[in-house]
Amino acid sequence: MRSRFEAWRRTVWLWSLPLAFVVLNLLVITFYHSFYAGEVERLDALYHQGVRDLAALEAETGQIEGFLVRIDDQEDRIRALYDEHFQTQSRRFTKAILDVKRLAADAGLAPTSFSYPQSQAGGLVQRQIQFSVQGTYQQLRTFINLLELADQFLALDSVSLSESGANTLGIQLVLSTVFTVDGSDGFREEATEE
Repeated sequence: MRSRFEAWRRTVWLWSLPLAFVVLNLLVITFYHSFYAGEVERLDALYHQGVRDLAALEAETGQIEGFLVRIDDQEDRIRALYDEHFQTQSRRFTKAILDVKRLAADAGLAPTSFSYPQSQAGGLVQRQIQFSVQGTYQQLRTFINLLELADQFLALDSVSLSESGANTLGIQLVLSTVFTVDGSDGFREEATEE
């Protein structure tokens, strides 16, 4: 037996190096299982949660970008409304009066007197066109139809009828239109206040 151990002792360098490697591997595996095994699963769970959060944020970003595009579109439409239909009085009111007189003449009505009261709200001015005419009910209907088809932004606020004679009515009309305040653009003022 002694000779057998003696052989092992003489060849220590042959078997001690693999034995040390095995022991070192066992220590590393034990250390890994006790300290890092749960950490890998935790990091994997955190990674997958991060991927889910990123997907949700990308979806929300897409929705927000869609909202921003719609807001820009609405701002463009509002600007166009102000520029095309709610122009300043100096640019459009005289044309509106001429259009009302032309529409009344086309309907066979002859306005006798005009007045133009105004009121202001925010960045807009509401201007009324009040006038009276003599005519038939059919002429009034024709005038209202022409008014609805006109390019001008004119609203019919009120119509008062009184009997004036055989088949003739005394008609009081109040039309209104809206303008931006002279020298300013109400939309741009509100937008720059933000």
